[in-house]
Amino acid sequence: MKFLIWLALVALINSGASEARSTQEKGDRASTSADAAPRLATSDIRAISTSIDFALEAVVGPVRAGLMCLPNSSLRGRDFVRSQRDLALLMQQVADERDVGGPAIDGLKVGFKAMRVKLCAKSWGVFGTGDRQDLSGEADFVFDWSAAGLLTEPREVRVQIKVSKGEAMPPSDIMREALRQLLAQIRQNLS
Repeated sequence: MKFLIWLALVALINSGASEARSTQEKGDRASTSADAAPRLATSDIRAISTSIDFALEAVVGPVRAGLMCLPNSSLRGRDFVRSQRDLALLMQQVADERDVGGPAIDGLKVGFKAMRVKLCAKSWGVFGTGDRQDLSGEADFVFDWSAAGLLTEPREVRVQIKVSKGEAMPPSDIMREALRQLLAQIRQNLS
């Protein structure tokens, strides 16, 4: 019996080491233009300024784990975007991803006001040895935006993201999808 316990412990340690290696290989690096979808030569958005109007250290919701999505830990704003600079870079990458048409926007100002999430890491696995990064569930983002010369008063927009288990993604990709939907709503409002 002691041998089986020892064998299970060794397997658990080895799986944790391999997960650490795979995480280290992926790296915790900032996204680059090579990571984004094919870019345009120029974007129809000429200048984007961003602001974050809540503390990124604040808890934005629970993360649950396992097959039954039992409480596990909390997610913070910094899990989705690390800083105001990262938000500006991500916003520009999303704007450059593809040509969706619409009017040229000169001075787009985007404020990240709040967010609330209810996410689950269903692939967390037995004894927590599975994938902890890919999350599914619901995320609710609140932004405001204005554009120089087109809309001077900030307009508040709520973006709701629903991620199914089959489409589970890390928090940074959920943030990218929220910004895609935000830009689509902005372009629709300006058309």
